[in-house]
Amino acid sequence: MTGGREGRVAVTMPQLGETVAEGTVLRWLKQVGEAVADQEPLLEISTDKVDAEVPSPAAGVLAEIVVGEDETVDVGTVLAHVAPGAPSPGQRAEATGAPPVEPAAEERSPSPPSGERSSPPAGGPRHRHSPRVRRLAHDSGVDLASLTGTGPAGRVTPDDVERAARHAAPEPVPSPEVPVSVPNRAASQRVSSAAATEPLPSLARSSAPAANRAFRTLVAEVDVPAAQWVGSSDQASVPVPGSAAAAVVAAVAGALRSHPSLLPPGAGADAGDLAVSWSTGSGTTSCLLSQAGELNVGGVAQRLLAGATAGEPPPGAGFTVSLLQDTDVLFEVAEPPPGQVAAIVFGTPTRRVVVVDADGSPGIAVRQRSSVALSHDPGTVSREVALAFLRDVVRRAHSRA
Repeated sequence: MTGGREGRVAVTMPQLGETVAEGTVLRWLKQVGEAVADQEPLLEISTDKVDAEVPSPAAGVLAEIVVGEDETVDVGTVLAHVAPGAPSPGQRAEATGAPPVEPAAEERSPSPPSGERSSPPAGGPRHRHSPRVRRLAHDSGVDLASLTGTGPAGRVTPDDVERAARHAAPEPVPSPEVPVSVPNRAASQRVSSAAATEPLPSLARSSAPAANRAFRTLVAEVDVPAAQWVGSSDQASVPVPGSAAAAVVAAVAGALRSHPSLLPPGAGADAGDLAVSWSTGSGTTSCLLSQAGELNVGGVAQRLLAGATAGEPPPGAGFTVSLLQDTDVLFEVAEPPPGQVAAIVFGTPTRRVVVVDADGSPGIAVRQRSSVALSHDPGTVSREVALAFLRDVVRRAHSRA
């Protein structure tokens, strides 16, 4: 707020965030000639980040309105002028000693009688929409011209845009049911469920699917054995996880037995199946470990060697483990695949200098460590439950390092 002509104080469009460049006047709470108190709300504004009230910078009288309602201006633009002073309600603007105040040019047209609203020009827009409304409409693909606003004077609000976006979302197309024999019914149900939505890669970046599902990620570090992570084997045609990777997969499988809430609710026996995927030079390789919680590290290693196949894991697993091989990537966030409520990603192990507690005294040691990023659906799994599971995975992995 800066000083203006004749000692008046200017009210300017505030910057409500580092990236905010403009704002829209939604409604004036005071009219020209009305007394205002210091920090009393003068008007409501909207930006692409937030809606807010702008307070008066001084006590006195609202002397001039420069920017009208529904107008969008840059940050720092003068919106109004306040004539300082503390007049009584009966004195109004006369207490300032200034001549009678008139509104700015765009405010001088006579106001319609109470209870009436002037109609917009034929063929023209009803309102200049706020930055926040325009951004929401652009992101959700909503045509603002087709909306009827529920805000003051028919203004389109963010809720109007979000409601229209929800109604415009296409209904899912159910997959056709095919008669099957009883022994194959369980497998066909998994295939039918997977056909309704296209499964995302297990290493899907968080930026792409975030608009469809909300999920939270917790990141920690674990010590891993100084052994092979993923490499070639004479018994497999593709690179397969070694004993170090098998150890962390076994740690996850064991922790899931103690924390079954990380598995899909009501998934039945298949919830114990663990999908493991890792990248190779030619693409993604995966393996489906049935009842992985009953396997030790050696059993996990044998299953990974025998069951490695090219491509993403088949649907039906209750939990997904991804193994990174990019030494220059610290960690990666992966959305839980459809039908699952959590997924975990282990980063490529690297040798790091860490502070350790040796005989009660701090010391320095070189350890082989891997990042571990657990993503979960907060609507199904609470942060406390997810954190307890992650700590259990770290503890079990440390015991095998």
